[in-house]
Amino acid sequence: MEIYRVPYHREYIEFTLPRGMKGHLVESPSFEPLKDFKSSLQKAISSPVNSPPLRELAKGKKNVSIVFTDITRASPDHLIVPEIIKELHMAGIRKEPITLICGVGMHRPSTMEEKIQKLGKDVVENYRVIDHDPKDKDGLLELGYTDDGGKIIINRIACESDLLIATGIVEPHLYAGYSGGRKTVAIGAGGEEFISYTHGPKMVGHPGTRLGKIDGNPFHLAITSASKRAGLDFIVNVIQDENKRPLEVMAGEPESTFSRLVQRARGIFEVDIPKQYDIAIGGVGYPKDMNLYQTSRSATYLFFAPTPVVRPGGVIIIPAKTPEGVGDG
Repeated sequence: MEIYRVPYHREYIEFTLPRGMKGHLVESPSFEPLKDFKSSLQKAISSPVNSPPLRELAKGKKNVSIVFTDITRASPDHLIVPEIIKELHMAGIRKEPITLICGVGMHRPSTMEEKIQKLGKDVVENYRVIDHDPKDKDGLLELGYTDDGGKIIINRIACESDLLIATGIVEPHLYAGYSGGRKTVAIGAGGEEFISYTHGPKMVGHPGTRLGKIDGNPFHLAITSASKRAGLDFIVNVIQDENKRPLEVMAGEPESTFSRLVQRARGIFEVDIPKQYDIAIGGVGYPKDMNLYQTSRSATYLFFAPTPVVRPGGVIIIPAKTPEGVGDG
């Protein structure tokens, strides 16, 4: 009898199917991870896409903000951020003008333990590290409107920086098409009103707001506009496999870098599913299964695929620990 397994927090759950039931395993193709991530990262930063090298870009800047992902995103920021900081110092920027902003969006604030996990103890102890607060009106800046009327509101410190940098991971996203790039700033450092607008019924119900879709996607257009207004200058993004091993890293001008990464990501994450099924079992694993809100993306991925994976009246099963319950925000 065939044994199946799906991610469950930091481990896996194994199971077999009842007699008489047939199952199909759908998974992404397997790729070799980068042999030397640090070397690949250094090359990406020094030879970026459509941008001067970060060291050159940073020369003469008076203050710099780096918006990094929170604990719900498995971006290897503990490797990326120290490398960014090293380049800033090589450009002549001291510690004091550098601010690291945890892009929590509407999630709860990060704990000290999580900050250390994301950035490393040395960075947390020696640099200014803060959580974005989407409800702090004094800490936000209004930047006009998107083409369809959404008020753009972004973290004030990020917007007023001479150089704004963001980290992130490029992976399928149920609304943005693909996550990463501009989203870390536009949503991670966005104000509550802008996040509510982008996650509201009008936006989510639009037929263009779909998993894996970029062209004609109003969510993608809104956050791209927001990140431009915020002055996002440079991104460092990775693609990872299901075991969180980096497969690709690129850095540079936000739009062109993101576009190249999406093309690479499509060959990694997108798999044809020939028919609809009665039942789908989808595991999300750590850190997505920390709460029900993040865990629910497994169901939305299965539903918002170009053809829903489960037939009408079918069942979706998601094993998840959700130690934080429903989730804040």
